[in-house]
Amino acid sequence: MSKKQTQKEIIDELMAGMNESIKQYKNDPLEELKLLAFMNRFNNYSVRNIALIQKQFGESAIGVASYKQHQQNGHQVQKGEKAIRILAPKFQKMFQDEKTHEWKFLSLATAEQKAKIKTGKMKVADRLVGFLSVPVFDITQTNCPEEDYPKLYPNKPETFSFDGSKEDVERIKKVLVEFAEEKDIEITFDKTNSTAKGYFVPATNDIVIKDSMDEVEQVKVLLHELAHAEMHNLAKLATKTDSEVATSVLEYQAEMTAYIVSSTLGIDSEDYSKKYLANWTKRNVDDEVYIKSLEEVKQVASSFITTVANRFDKLSLGIPEIELEAFVSALNDFSEREFGTNQTSEKIMHTIEKNGYHADLVYTEEEDSTNTLQFSKQVSYDLKNKTQINSLSNEFITLEAVYPYGIEDCTSDLMNCRFDDFFDTTSSFKLSIDDVTNMIKLTALTEDTQYLDKFVAENKFDVVHLDLEHMYKIKNDLLKNLDTETIEFFQAFDVAIPDDFIFDHEFKNIISFQLSPYETYEENGYGEILYTKDTIRQNGTETFTNYKDLWEKHFKDELGSDLDSSSLKELQQNRYLAKSPTLLNRLARLDTNIATTLASLKEQNRRVRELDLDNDGVPDRIDPDDTRSVIRTEADKTLVGNRTDKYHEVEQQRKPTRTRSLKNNR
Repeated sequence: MSKKQTQKEIIDELMAGMNESIKQYKNDPLEELKLLAFMNRFNNYSVRNIALIQKQFGESAIGVASYKQHQQNGHQVQKGEKAIRILAPKFQKMFQDEKTHEWKFLSLATAEQKAKIKTGKMKVADRLVGFLSVPVFDITQTNCPEEDYPKLYPNKPETFSFDGSKEDVERIKKVLVEFAEEKDIEITFDKTNSTAKGYFVPATNDIVIKDSMDEVEQVKVLLHELAHAEMHNLAKLATKTDSEVATSVLEYQAEMTAYIVSSTLGIDSEDYSKKYLANWTKRNVDDEVYIKSLEEVKQVASSFITTVANRFDKLSLGIPEIELEAFVSALNDFSEREFGTNQTSEKIMHTIEKNGYHADLVYTEEEDSTNTLQFSKQVSYDLKNKTQINSLSNEFITLEAVYPYGIEDCTSDLMNCRFDDFFDTTSSFKLSIDDVTNMIKLTALTEDTQYLDKFVAENKFDVVHLDLEHMYKIKNDLLKNLDTETIEFFQAFDVAIPDDFIFDHEFKNIISFQLSPYETYEENGYGEILYTKDTIRQNGTETFTNYKDLWEKHFKDELGSDLDSSSLKELQQNRYLAKSPTLLNRLARLDTNIATTLASLKEQNRRVRELDLDNDGVPDRIDPDDTRSVIRTEADKTLVGNRTDKYHEVEQQRKPTRTRSLKNNR
């Protein structure tokens, strides 16, 4: 059995492997390009850890996270998968010695120093003291569907749509030039006096690009020179060591950045970059300088990618900058006027870009008139397609309607309209939430989507999401509030309520009939029913959203015995059952045991005959003296009176207390 490695042994092994990889990257341009392409997937990790991930898992890694993080994202690491080991910094509280200015562990403090530490007179801080080995897993090692990988770990901005066409290359070039102008970098496309395709002059902050190259080549070189301008301007150069400003270091930093940005955005530059970097295959660069340079490359490349992609998408909108600025300004004014929120135009534009150039205009939540369903209504504007999008959604369905809507019209409406104008049912939002509620109820009742499909098509809405399984599962809740208007809505679609349908308030009536003295229920005002089975023992209270579910769980199985403890006449006269005279018959159609009990009571009632003991044709209840020559005792009177018929004698034999309450509450 092999000995388990200590934490130190694991870290030493990781460090050795990482250093070996760094040397390989430095001496082989092809391996270096692989690292750069790989590095772009892991912006949140250090170069050292990126090298460790690549060495252990290979280039197929997409995105890593801890076991717990994968679980929090709804994914489970597959059984048998081997963890990838990376390094995490280890921090510990230390104090700074006043005399030597050294940082020392708290355990080494003298009594005097401890007193100063306690009173805050001596500086204490968390200091890096080493590294820990931490296990992570790639997303491909989990049960996450492959189609979801790009959503979790996108390798380029989601909205970026560069396709390599001449027009797109021109847009990228324009974006880079405008970006440079904002940085006070002057770009000149001209003939150069050297063999270089372009160059950056730190002293004047100028870039010159050879104009004889095609535009794709110009974009690649421009990215390289902009990287120089970002990392090697006079201010940045002043902060670097002599080894960090060596020409070889500056050049491979610029080309590494250009390669990462180009490859991420879809501009092929591998051959060009490979030849460029090959000139420094034998460069003598310290490992620490190399890693530090790569860290800077990673940060600058990530910033370039975000900036270029966002600016490119703006140009792709085909909307003049002045119109876009007017729209953002109008949206900001509208938000401040209607919602009291005030943001900068830059922040609003950033949010719009993040949402795929969809601008949310107004949002509200409403309940239908029967308080059955809550809906969210949202109006947004799609700048790319110049359309207004109206969305209506709840837990079952999301509907969406799209209307052509010019940006100038939208800007004008934002300047002149109020909040409610966007939800005017006679104009942009043509769908009534009551109609949608009734359509959901109709779909649940019939368990058929044909009516919903027709309804949505006629109203020019598209179904974005539909959860039929959930709709059918809580059918009882949906159908508990069927008012006259809802039933008339059903009838308009030639759908009638089934003869055996039982309304929720009728289940409430049958529960009230069956309820024993030890049970209670009440409605809490939030559409919920609180049921307590045993008030004496104070058993826990259960919550139900409808009476049918409550009846089926606690009362249905006892209905037969509850009916059997009453006569048919008592059932007919019961104040709860009298509210729905046909309820028992409808329940009998749903349950054979209830049907059998009810049939027995009816047969018993049919056989009852009023007694006429002296056969004079006058029932004893009318002529009590007929039964005996003399009513000798009170008992005789009780027997005779109006209670001498067979109906009462059978009734007397019944137990006066309901079997259900006796059985459940012993």
